[in-house]
This record gives sequence, structure tokens and C-alpha cells, in this order.
Amino acid sequence: MIETLKTIGSTLCFVLLCISPFVLIGFGVPALHYISNRRRARNKRRHNRQHESKFPYRWVAYFFLVVTLVLAAYAVMGFINGQLSLADDLDGIAALLVLPLIFATLAFRSYIMQKMPAAAEVLEDDTRPPVLYLRSFDQESLKFVHLPDAEKEKYNDFLVYADDIQLPNFERKIYNLMTQLTIVTGKAPVHGEDITFEKYFRAEVNQRIGPFVALGNPIDDLPTEGAYRDYQTDGDWKEVFFNRASQSAGILMQLGSSNNLQFELTSILSQGMCTKLFIITPPQADVKDRTAWMRKYILREKPATWETFATILKSNGYQLPAQPPGIGSVLTFEPDGSPLLLVQGAFQPAEYIQPIYTRLSDLRVL
Repeated sequence: MIETLKTIGSTLCFVLLCISPFVLIGFGVPALHYISNRRRARNKRRHNRQHESKFPYRWVAYFFLVVTLVLAAYAVMGFINGQLSLADDLDGIAALLVLPLIFATLAFRSYIMQKMPAAAEVLEDDTRPPVLYLRSFDQESLKFVHLPDAEKEKYNDFLVYADDIQLPNFERKIYNLMTQLTIVTGKAPVHGEDITFEKYFRAEVNQRIGPFVALGNPIDDLPTEGAYRDYQTDGDWKEVFFNRASQSAGILMQLGSSNNLQFELTSILSQGMCTKLFIITPPQADVKDRTAWMRKYILREKPATWETFATILKSNGYQLPAQPPGIGSVLTFEPDGSPLLLVQGAFQPAEYIQPIYTRLSDLRVL
């Protein structure tokens, strides 16, 4: 049995070596492409095509899952026959299983995001007015809040998208089993990720107000977790923005800066929609971002601060509060353009969204 396992391990290494170019194409090349395009994102025009990914993530996930199950079956037989010992061989078997299982989990997650419906499809089924998410594209993946690992689960669990893509029950169970195998994976693929703005507010916005939607970043190879995306061509995106902004119940945004964002801010003010614009600040000061080094040294990006964002607001015709909003704040505007601070010191998503919901109700938007 031990010799059989060694043979299987050698075969697995050979197979992984053979398919590694395909894994690189599916995961590595898009990542390098993303970094390359992001470095010149402020000067890059949107591509003239709709977002679409055709890489077979689902079948890649099943392939690695089958490999994992075959290895696990041989290991169980070895333990039953006494050729393997729990005391001596368990760590080695776990190491043998962990790589294909992690590949299966990551590929299945990519498949879930690949099948996410577009914002237009969601709005056909949900008659409530949407909530539009505005941001600079180079800020959308920034860490918004630091949470303990136990709290990260509800924001990083990909099964929250299962109904959106009509994921069959058996695949939900399979994916849930893969992510819950703590001995093999340590839950790293689920709980180790940062919590972004849109992942933090997605559930609360969808439940309390309406579908959370956004215009998609043209360099995406897969939709980003959080808001439902509209991916538009160069000639269409401004028209889609106007449509989404005018039909939305509210417009949420975090601090940022880009030419497109300034156009959107100017348009919101000129069209009299500033009363439903809500600027949200993080609930913590100096949140450490694990990608900060890459953003600073590779992407050459600078984090947005209130000072830089206030300059953008003022240059686009907005009135500013006398003092910076501070952490955990929601800033909106009166019909005459004067600033109105709805809340300070908020932390949980409900503490942000409840005053926004009350404000929109008072304005008879909802």
C-alpha cells in the first residue's frame, strides 16, 4: 500500500506539472494582466467589449476534487489494512491531499464568480430601486475593515452567491464540505481574505434597500465579490451610469480619486442627485492592507485620504463640512448642496445603513 501511495504521489506530481501551464493561464496570467493594466489604469480607456470569461473553472474544480477523493480512498484503505499509521503517516497524507483540494476550492470559487448575473439581469427580477456603488477602480480591492477570523466567515463565504447563480444543492454541499475541511485547508481560502467595502455592505444593502450594483472595472477577468456588475463598452458606460444613478434609491461611495469618478461626482451634483449620495468612511483608523506593498511599489498607487478627496469634492462644486467626518461616518448633502453628517463612530454594516435608510425614507425615495 505504501508503494502504491508513493506511485500515486509521483503520478500526481507529474499530472500537476503537466497541467500547471493551464493553471497559470487560468489564474496567473489574469493576475499579471491585472497588475499590468492597473499600473496605467488612470490613463487606460475601457475596452470595447463586454466582460466575459470562458475558462472552464468548473471542470478544473471537479478534476482536482476527483484527484483528492482518489488519494483519500487509497489512504483510508491503507489505514484499514494497517499499512499506514495514524500516528506516523497522517501528516504526510494530509500534505498529499492539501494541494489538489485547495486547487479545487479556488477553481470552484472562480466558477461561482464567473456565473454571477449582471446588474441588468438582477434588476429585471428585483423591482426595488437599486443602490449604486461608486469608487475609483484602484480602490475597490482595498481592505475596508479588520475583523477577527470568526467574523470574516460571513463576508467571505461564497455560498452567499449560490442563489444568484442557481447553484445546485449537491454542488453547494460539495463546496461547503471543501471549505470546512479544517484539518487539510485550515479554512485559509475562506477566512484569510480581507473585507472590502462592497463585501462588508452587500448583504445589508440588498436586504434593507435594494440590489447593490456597480459599473464593472474593464480590466476584470472575473467579477469582483460584492455588488452586481455592469460591464460596458467605451461608448456606453456614461449612459449606463446616468441610468443607474437616476433610477437608484441611493449612491454609496468610499474615498477615492480618478477622472471617471470626478465626472460621476460632477454629474450627480448637476443633475440634482446629491441628496442621495452617501460618502462612507472606514470604521477603523489605519487599517493594515496585506497588499499595501504591492500597491505602493508595483502598482504605484497612493491610498486616498480625506484631504485629497475633499479637494476633489470642492473642485467639483460640493460644499465641505467644517471638520473631517472621522472614522465610521456617513456624509450626505442637503438639496442646496450643504453637507450633512448622518452618523459618526459606526462599525457594523447596520449602523451605517440604518441612518441611510431613514434618510432615504424621509426624502420619500423609498
